[in-house]
Amino acid sequence: MKIKKMIYLFLLSVIICLAIGLLWLFRNPSYEKIDKTFIQGSDSAIKKEIPALNLSFGVDRVAYSEPVYFPNGVESADFTEHVEAINLEIPDWDSEGLYELKASSKAGVLDPAFLVHKWDSDASNTLIFHHGASEYPFYGIFSNIFKKEKLKDLGINLIVVRTPFHKQKGALKQGTATLSTFMATMATSVKLTEKLIHSLRQKGVQTIEIGGFSLGAVIANRHRVTYNSADFYVPIVGTVAHEKFFIFSKKNTTESEIQRNKIITQHLNFSGQWQEIQSPNVFPVMARYDAFLPLHEHAPAYGNLEVEIWNTGHLSTALFYNAMRHVLLKRLKKEAFIQQ
Repeated sequence: MKIKKMIYLFLLSVIICLAIGLLWLFRNPSYEKIDKTFIQGSDSAIKKEIPALNLSFGVDRVAYSEPVYFPNGVESADFTEHVEAINLEIPDWDSEGLYELKASSKAGVLDPAFLVHKWDSDASNTLIFHHGASEYPFYGIFSNIFKKEKLKDLGINLIVVRTPFHKQKGALKQGTATLSTFMATMATSVKLTEKLIHSLRQKGVQTIEIGGFSLGAVIANRHRVTYNSADFYVPIVGTVAHEKFFIFSKKNTTESEIQRNKIITQHLNFSGQWQEIQSPNVFPVMARYDAFLPLHEHAPAYGNLEVEIWNTGHLSTALFYNAMRHVLLKRLKKEAFIQQ
């Protein structure tokens, strides 16, 4: 009986510790209370870290998997060709709501959309946000960052772009069947963003920021490389070395796998183009304990840019709504104050 009681008490203490740890992990602190550092992406101080008892890292590892992406092939046109092939038109709008669209692409007809989450005025500074991969509903994280009670005196227009293959839950599996389809998917969001910027400028909006989370951050970075027409970019847990997410290290790699990985790298790594842009208008946020986009692999691709590093994981960052709201708004709010 004593042994059983000891085992019971031990298991109970483990459960209590885990519960306390998870409550701490998902606590949604203010920006000021987050442990963070600022460092150049290329700084040699960024090392590979595998924390033994870090909950953020542990949650990422439990959720992380290594599926076979692009099972139907990796042949693709380059990203510029994909963007140029996109044909879509957006309606004029003056009210909040969801605007469904059709876009022709190299992958056929796709189904992007944009949600006007908050429309303040034709002259108000504007945030265009891109969601994460397979996020359903696509505005889930964004609607928690900007809850209705936070909108009343915000003074900012808020728009969320829905990337193709996110109208239904799980549809992105079809969007990653081939590398070409995936490229067309991202290109559609980039082209739609540019159309929105053009429309916003015509309305009289002076300052526009592009933000994004995870895949959305990659799309924001892609837009900067392709157009660089927004005033600010805030990619949260994104990358410009996107191929590293899709290529997994193996002990015995075949020649065909090596060639396949070279093609994926050719199309998904855009760090070279990134380095050519000197505009000081991008403010990346990364997670120290990110198992999806490991810091030591992805920060260096940002080069000499200052990177803000939170002591979080990929998934725990998604729950830090207060902190994300702070980094997404601080430059838009500052510009609004200057314009007054």
